[in-house]
Amino acid sequence: MHLFLSPHPDDAALSCGGTIYDLVQGGESVVVWTLMAADVPMLLPESPLVGAIHQRWQAGTNPSHLRRDEDRAALHTLGVQDIRFGNWLDCIYRTDEAGHALYTNDDAIFGAIHPADPLHAAPFTLPSGVQVLYLPLGAGNHVDHRLVRDKALACLPVGATVYAYEEYPYSAPTNEVYHSHSGNQERLFGSRAVQTALEQIQPSTTLQTHQLSETALSAKIAAIACYHSQLSTFWHGLNEMEQRVHAYATEFGERLWLIERR
Repeated sequence: MHLFLSPHPDDAALSCGGTIYDLVQGGESVVVWTLMAADVPMLLPESPLVGAIHQRWQAGTNPSHLRRDEDRAALHTLGVQDIRFGNWLDCIYRTDEAGHALYTNDDAIFGAIHPADPLHAAPFTLPSGVQVLYLPLGAGNHVDHRLVRDKALACLPVGATVYAYEEYPYSAPTNEVYHSHSGNQERLFGSRAVQTALEQIQPSTTLQTHQLSETALSAKIAAIACYHSQLSTFWHGLNEMEQRVHAYATEFGERLWLIERR
């Protein structure tokens, strides 16, 4: 089994869509498990960020339903049949014990993981039968990506091959991350984002680049297009997304870092 851990509905397809497509086409068993996919709380935390993001997504007051549907459609486009969703909340909805929002602006999302974050104590185990594991590298420094990465690194399956994947578009040397992610702090992107994430991982890593055929790249672009609510986070529209994804994949492929096991 090839297991891809995706923090949010879209991360696996954005970062590894071509790799996933090629694995499925090669007859491999592929599972995508999206962790931050729980329904939005009925009582939303008081946070200007929640309102701003809901306005951008245009997906109603409980966008989790739509986001899971988009994820299913995208992953089916890549040929994935085994699609799983976790019950962790997206960081913008997580609160401390008193109900106060922990991440109320973009700087917080890309800053330190809050000491009161309930996911610190959340149990996490990987399913049995994992032969190859793909976890987020943490490029871009998003708190959710780093939490998933660190949880997975703490319980790696015996004998499995483990890769950390560079998260696109945070790994891109262009300015997608500035399209909607603002704030007072400089946003990490490109090689600096990747190098910063690599320094956070204790084991040694070796880069492996997966170059995409035009067929795999077309499937990846078609999959990303399924995330209608998320396109405006990084691009001005579908055409720009297609151009940026094609240009990046043609130059860099999909970059995976093999984690050397001790």
